[in-house]
Amino acid sequence: MGSIGDKEGSASGSAKSSGPGAGPGAGSGGDAADPPPPSDNVIDVAIWPRMIEAGATHLTPSTASELCRRISLDLTGAIPTEAEAKASCEGKTAAEMAEAFFASPGFIAREQKLWMQHLRVDPTKTLADDLVDADGIIASLAKGEIGYDDFAAKILAHPAGAMNRRIDAPHLEDTAIGAFRVFLGRAPLGNEATDLVNLFRVWRRDWDGKYELGYGYYVYFAVLDPGACTTEVYGPAACTSDEIGPTTVMSIPLASPTEYLGLHGSVPADLQLELEKPGRLLAQRDEFWEEAADHALARLLGWWKSSAAEPDTVVPEVRTALAQWFHEQPGHDVRDLYTEIITSLLYTTSAEVAAETEADAPPWTMGPTKAMDSTQFLDSLEKALGRELGFCDIHTDEPIGRNFYFPDRLRQPQPDDFYGFGSDFYLEYGQTLGGCLGGVAEPSQPGMPALFAHIEVADALCGAPSEIAPAGFDTADMSTSNIDALTNFQFQRFLQRAPEPSEKDAVDAATEACLADSACGMDGLEVQLCGALLRSGAFLFY
Repeated sequence: MGSIGDKEGSASGSAKSSGPGAGPGAGSGGDAADPPPPSDNVIDVAIWPRMIEAGATHLTPSTASELCRRISLDLTGAIPTEAEAKASCEGKTAAEMAEAFFASPGFIAREQKLWMQHLRVDPTKTLADDLVDADGIIASLAKGEIGYDDFAAKILAHPAGAMNRRIDAPHLEDTAIGAFRVFLGRAPLGNEATDLVNLFRVWRRDWDGKYELGYGYYVYFAVLDPGACTTEVYGPAACTSDEIGPTTVMSIPLASPTEYLGLHGSVPADLQLELEKPGRLLAQRDEFWEEAADHALARLLGWWKSSAAEPDTVVPEVRTALAQWFHEQPGHDVRDLYTEIITSLLYTTSAEVAAETEADAPPWTMGPTKAMDSTQFLDSLEKALGRELGFCDIHTDEPIGRNFYFPDRLRQPQPDDFYGFGSDFYLEYGQTLGGCLGGVAEPSQPGMPALFAHIEVADALCGAPSEIAPAGFDTADMSTSNIDALTNFQFQRFLQRAPEPSEKDAVDAATEACLADSACGMDGLEVQLCGALLRSGAFLFY
């Protein structure tokens, strides 16, 4: 096993900083003989005393292909193609790989999808213009055009955040609770919810009769109520907050809700500053930065916040150090936060651990191992198999010209045989796997329904016109070299690596049994190998 000081990408390209109060042997009773941290990555510095105490200062680094696949799935939501792996990963450190994937359209699309889910935006109760605007705010975050604190202010000043509650909710408490959950990682305490509601009071819903979302009934849309701050019911407390920070008063310089609707997409600067006050107020709290670190760690490491019994994980010093580091970064670029995690020991260590040590090894001594979520699985199949499967994303639902309900600006051109939102392959299986609109809650680990769904997907897709064999492949050629070519092609296509010797032996044994069966020829072999790989832990986990 190699020293973590030699680990590829563990230090190169990461932001240079030191954890507060941390250092070689700090907090562990170490002495001058303790080795220093392998890098000045803030996570490595924070976790190093614990690793010295556990005797875990020598870990196996991830291979380049393992790290490339992991970063691609985390940042873009899909496995890399062979060309993408070569362009974005070959000869690069972890930081350089991350930078390459940040520049891809898939990263922005993944951020938009995940943030819409995290905000719990209900697309059936949100106008198309508001979805487009919210997409733009999230894209600005993903491009580094606005910082994380600016993002919180802007999204909570927008219907996607300010109207984030059940359509039938008579009060605004759901909006305040949602803001606390997303940006402080907890429910409001005492009078905090009521206090924040005062600032959200300026928002209300109204009816709209447009067929804007593809639904044949009226929907509520968000409007600003300039009279909310002058109501006699609430008195001096109307639009005033003093429970969660400095006294903050909201003032809406509008004459009527109609005036706001006329400003849609070009809100004046003075009104925008007023609407951003809830987010600015939350960003003043240390919890805001701790939750930013927590949310990113949970997304990229998988085991983070793994149970309700350990809500702060078993390594809270990492969250504390990372939160302080991110708070001190100029610009608060979320890509810097992701990069700091991606270049740390917790991320770049190999997930391949010897069976005899795995049971006793704490998660922070192993690389992250996560199950693909439903959209990662289906998006990866699209790329690996060269198939158009459809969409479940709320911004790209129907092909252009499908019907007059859904606005063209939310659509993408699709192939002639694409049936549109509500009846495409992706949506059907995405919902079965717990994702997409209307899907059941996604299991934390694949249960039996998900297992059967994976089997069905493999059975449905491992055949023409999916690309599961190399160009010019001869199905009548039973030679070892031809079978090896098929095996290598599918492993590279699905896992971005060549088969291990043990895997190759397993394929050879299965091939021999298959070819001995008169009903199983070469056509059956390529389909069976495809199905076995798509259902395997090597594909479903990363």
